[in-house]
Amino acid sequence: MWRAVGLGLIALTAGGALAQAETVTLTSRSDGFAVTGDLRAFDGTYFQIEAEHGLLTLSADQVTCAGAGCPAPNETTGFAVTAAHGPGSVLLPALLQAYARARDLPLTREAVDDSHILFELGNAETPQWFTVRVRLALPAEGFADLAVGEADLVLSDRLVSSDEMAIAQDAGIGDLTALDQERILAFDALVAATSPRRPSQAITAEGFRALWYNRRPDWAGLGYPAAPLRLHARAHGEDLAKLDDTGASPGAPVTYHENGADLAAVLRDQPSGLGLLPLSRRGPAQALPIVGSCGLTHAPSTTGVALGRYPWTFPLAIYAPDRRMPLDLLAFLAFLETPDAALVLQRAGYVLPNARVVESSVAERVFRAMAEASAEELQVLQTLSRALQGADQLGLSLRPAATRRDLRALSERALDVLAQFEPNAELVMVAYADTVAQAQADAQQARIDLAEARGNRPALAMDVIAMGAALPIACSEDRWAAEMNRRIDLWQRPLTDSLRIEN
Repeated sequence: MWRAVGLGLIALTAGGALAQAETVTLTSRSDGFAVTGDLRAFDGTYFQIEAEHGLLTLSADQVTCAGAGCPAPNETTGFAVTAAHGPGSVLLPALLQAYARARDLPLTREAVDDSHILFELGNAETPQWFTVRVRLALPAEGFADLAVGEADLVLSDRLVSSDEMAIAQDAGIGDLTALDQERILAFDALVAATSPRRPSQAITAEGFRALWYNRRPDWAGLGYPAAPLRLHARAHGEDLAKLDDTGASPGAPVTYHENGADLAAVLRDQPSGLGLLPLSRRGPAQALPIVGSCGLTHAPSTTGVALGRYPWTFPLAIYAPDRRMPLDLLAFLAFLETPDAALVLQRAGYVLPNARVVESSVAERVFRAMAEASAEELQVLQTLSRALQGADQLGLSLRPAATRRDLRALSERALDVLAQFEPNAELVMVAYADTVAQAQADAQQARIDLAEARGNRPALAMDVIAMGAALPIACSEDRWAAEMNRRIDLWQRPLTDSLRIEN
């Protein structure tokens, strides 16, 4: 999906292959014309130099290079990434280490300061030798770096905003939501976390938010016995911004921690403490479920995130400008699509929706619903119960007509997985909507989308069950209910001779 269509305008920094911008002379092999300037970038195919009349890009196979700044035969300038503090300090180094290992390249790391890290892959003796320059910053700063040419890639723990998209368009770097510029790597979620020594109890989203603006926060606000509590969050403020998009600053006293690991360790040993942090960084802390206005709960678990059943979910995404990417970056992006990279993401605590079987509470919920169902509802529930006998739920969920971009991203990821799905089983789509007719229409559109995504791959054996509004997973009065309840769950069951629909 990533294209090589222009060389990133990245100034070189100290500490790696081609460490500093030095003067070189590039001479044309055909007519001897020469140009002298400071070498800004070399990706193995193109030189980029700052000459008297501006920035020039010249093909390496058409010129010779002379001067102390000329690269060695194995040397390139690498690329620059601006990364959000959390994934940039933990996940990105792990991905670079795995990439270096896959390429059999030695990797060294140098912390320049609190927000800049240099990773050098290879050396003078290896086939490749380049530097990855990482800046840790807020996502907003990352998108700004991308717009002005100071980054080749942004690693963000939120989606790009409409204002940031407009700035990118004005800067001439394209539509950051286009397929070849935005990629969702994985998913994470915010959780309210406390010590495992405190009894677990579901809390309301409103009660939790209110604590951050109360000068004297108390456990009574969450339904616990009255007692003072201590609030904790990660520094840099991005988690709080996801929790409350109004931009309001907390009115309560908050202890800020540089990273999630430190925060989780404090919460583990402090029963009076309550924190906000990503599920991926929960560590030894206990994550509390969220309860809706009607009593339905949302579990802060990897399964809940994968199935779109937890409201505080957010994607981990990478963004690239619409210009030529350094070849080293293209190779790294290709690595991110491999099983080795997926393993790194999962080990770092991120959620990758996949076609593996997950634990399901549907059977329990069906039996509970039958006790209070009308005659018509009972018939629908009995149909579902019979259809799912012997079936297993997959860690995928489609979200028809979702307006929230995070749910759309979750659904698109599920469709991507199904496009490559090759089961020795029957796929079962269980569609939920306000009416049975709407659920049928959603399932029909999903089958069309799936057939298009699969292309020439063999059609899947498939069954469709339209459930209407039965078995909601969110309370109707909650603000996330409509999009969470309208869904298509994916199951698989052993192939039989029963009637099947093929995509």
